[in-house]
Amino acid sequence: MMYMNFLGYLFVVFCLAVTANVDATTIQIFLDDEEDLAILTQKAKPENIAGATNKILFEQLNLSNIEFLGASYKRTLRSMLKQDKSAICTLNKVKTTYREKNFLFSLPVNFYISRRLYQHADSPPLSKEVLDEEGNVVSLMQLFNVYRNKLIVTADDLSYGPFLDKQLAQVDSANKVVRGGSNHYETVHRMFELKRVDFLLGYPVEVMRYAKSNQDKYESYLIADSPRFILGHVMCNKTQVSRLVLERVNQVLLSNYGTKEFLLAHINYLPVQEHRSIQEVIERYIDQLGSN
Repeated sequence: MMYMNFLGYLFVVFCLAVTANVDATTIQIFLDDEEDLAILTQKAKPENIAGATNKILFEQLNLSNIEFLGASYKRTLRSMLKQDKSAICTLNKVKTTYREKNFLFSLPVNFYISRRLYQHADSPPLSKEVLDEEGNVVSLMQLFNVYRNKLIVTADDLSYGPFLDKQLAQVDSANKVVRGGSNHYETVHRMFELKRVDFLLGYPVEVMRYAKSNQDKYESYLIADSPRFILGHVMCNKTQVSRLVLERVNQVLLSNYGTKEFLLAHINYLPVQEHRSIQEVIERYIDQLGSN
């Protein structure tokens, strides 16, 4: 009995030591979006779902040892793969096979209506050759088989989710304009806005944000069979400190999923016609958590 009590004592001491380690070690959050950095360092107010949901998370995380750093995604990956002791994380990341193999993920922080293909409203409607019976683009490959001289803009080192990443990989490089930069949403939208390219794969929420009152300048199409919603996560390197950080992150998220504040962090930045859809997605996810 004394031996078991001693083991219990050691377990408690270990847990306290690990928790103290999270509080004592600097946690680095690398951000490849300048606006995210400004929001989380309290220099700007949120203007999109990612900013609003991340603000809720970090205000409630109650950790004073977080350091927010601006960094390209390439630099972030190098740092995360190199560091095997402290925690390095990044935000708003979609799960892919490669990422799940090499990194740790939180529960979803933000829920996005999936990307759509945008073109300018003054361009001719897409040919029936590239559309299915429901008016969705059959595939990006079919699109550029028909429109061989058209261009689509994409962001360097940005995952569009496994489904669209796979399709983009099969599009000829002659049809792709790849842009880098610290604010990839603004960079690619500016290229599209200036009509230097013909197509943009964009989240409706981001197109709404940058187009503002000029959304009628664009036409959008769904890509057939693409996921209708995308989940964004905190992604961290594989260390014990990272695991503990993500446990705290998940606790905060679980306490927020059913709240009005969390819902408003999404619908405040979406067209009215999308409000019910995103609410149903969040509710469905909560139900799935409850059944597991």
